[in-house]
Order: sequence, then C-alpha cells, then structure tokens
Amino acid sequence: TIRTILALAALEDMELFSIDISQAFINGDLDVDIFMDQPEGFARGNPGDVLHLVKGFYVLKQAGRLWNKKLHSTLLQMGFTRLKSDASVYIYSKDGVQVIIPIFIDDITLAGSSVASIKAIIAELASHFKLRELGPTSFLLGIEVTRNRSLRTLSLSQRQYIINTLTTFSMLD
Repeated sequence: TIRTILALAALEDMELFSIDISQAFINGDLDVDIFMDQPEGFARGNPGDVLHLVKGFYVLKQAGRLWNKKLHSTLLQMGFTRLKSDASVYIYSKDGVQVIIPIFIDDITLAGSSVASIKAIIAELASHFKLRELGPTSFLLGIEVTRNRSLRTLSLSQRQYIINTLTTFSMLD
C-alpha cells in the first residue's frame, strides 16, 4: 500500500512529509480497569499496594489496539475517512484539498497536493499528540526515498539496511 501511495505521489507530483508520534502507546485511553504491582524501585503507599492505571503504556497487551482506537477517532474528528480496503490508510478530501495518510504504528506519512494543507494537518495532529516533524520524506520505515520531481519518479533504496545487516554479521568486507 505504501509503495502504491508513493507511486501516486510521484506521478501526481504530490508533496510528501513524514511525522513520528512520540510515545504513541501512552496516548491510548484505557477502556477497562487495570491494576498492577508497583514496579521495583517505585515506593508509594504501603508495601503490597497496587496501582490503578489510567493510561495505556507499552507493556500492556492491548496498548497497540488502544493507540489505534485513539488515532482513528482523532483522524475521523479531523475529517478523514479510513479506507475499507486497508485500515491503515486515511484520506482527507474537502474543498479541493486531498491528503492521503498511510500509517505504520506511530510513523505517519502525508501525501498531499499542497505544503500548506499538509502543514495544517500536522499542526492539528500536534494539538492532539506530541509529535516530531521529520520534514519532507527522505526515509520511510528504514527505506531511503529519492525523488526526481521533474521526471515525476521516486526511487526506494534499502542500502543503509543492507550495510547495517552486513555490519551486524561482520560481513561488510
């Protein structure tokens, strides 16, 4: 799906920007009561007391689902529609502005017709979540993205991944 969206962005000369949601899983709102023992080194109250969690976090089994629900409801509130064929892709289309957002956990790419519309969406997302603006997409999920806008082409390269893998296994030379 992401490759298809990137190909569309190249052909239509769309802008591509990337953002990363910081600590995504702690944004999820718990929909059940969860209690846990106090972590080692955290002494509050009496020994043996348990903590009542009010937010999701990474070690919870349902953390990913809670994050997905939170992001989904936020994007719907912003006017996006989720594709039925791929639940990780959202489309915003209003007043001549179209933005496509493929999502991979907390890595979000925005493909749109104008920088201004993308920046407005990023600003609205930043009002809901702490995020890092990564700017125009040059790396996406560890893949280098190179564009030639005049030819309307886009190339993908996993060179860095290959180098890292060869280094890990002492096979670089």
